[in-house]
Amino acid sequence: MLTITKANKQYCERILTKVGYRLGLTILPKLIYRKVEYTYYAGLSSRAKTYKNRHNPDRLKGIAFYRPMRIYINIRMHKDKDELKDTIIHELIHFKFKKMNHCKRFFKFIEYAKSGHYKRIRDYYNKEILQT
Repeated sequence: MLTITKANKQYCERILTKVGYRLGLTILPKLIYRKVEYTYYAGLSSRAKTYKNRHNPDRLKGIAFYRPMRIYINIRMHKDKDELKDTIIHELIHFKFKKMNHCKRFFKFIEYAKSGHYKRIRDYYNKEILQT
């Protein structure tokens, strides 16, 4: 299990910058790590003792907030840095394709990003999304 340290936060920022620009995102979201910030952006009361399962920050690895351009990363839920990198890539794919759910194509894009084939993702975006 990872802990919230300065080194882990810097690692997250490096991955966010590297992958975000390679995906073609012009504006990168800000990473947040604290529950207090999560409850603020999720629109929940900071005094709430119980959360719905999908809103419980202790059970989430990451979540994307589009309007304030934030990604909540729960570093403590990750076993190693590879898993942390996968979560950041997952959330950045959500930013690239805002209307795409967790379908086969979504997970294919995650695999492309992990293997470094960013051009395939950008080509799909330019051909399918921008022409409609």
